[in-house]
Parts: sequence; C-alpha cells; structure tokens
Amino acid sequence: MILLLLIILGLLIWRLSGELSWSRKTIDEAEYSCAGCGKQVNQAWGVCPYCQERLTRTCSACHQKTHLGHRYCPYCGQQSRQETR
Repeated sequence: MILLLLIILGLLIWRLSGELSWSRKTIDEAEYSCAGCGKQVNQAWGVCPYCQERLTRTCSACHQKTHLGHRYCPYCGQQSRQETR
C-alpha cells in the first residue's frame, strides 16, 4: 500500500516538473516566425540565422532593442519608425 502511494506521488511530481519546465521554456525562449523566410526563430535573436533578416531595431528614444513587428516601444512607449537601424 505504501509502495503504491509512493509511486503515485512520484508520478505526480514528475508530471508537475515537466509542466513547469515547459512553461518556463515558453516564457524564456518564446519563438515566432521570421518575416523574411518564415522559419521559427527565437525572440531573443537580433538576426535570423537562416536568411540574415533583421529581427530587431533600436528605439530612437530609449535606445532599447525592440522587435520589428512592434508598433510602439515596449520600454518607453515611443511609436516605432518603419526604417531599421
């Protein structure tokens, strides 16, 4: 009886640890598609490793890196320009 309880407890812990690591990955290593080639790229990357398309620009107001798809800088709220730097 105790052995069965330990096995069930172990399975629950294993299942929860898998869900936590998956949710951490989606937050830290979120991926999206490159506008140039359509392949999946990490949001932290500045350039697509497949087609060399720029993925980020520098905000003219606060000089933080922002993604090309953002209409406004997420750090200072400045409206993004269409050109890239």
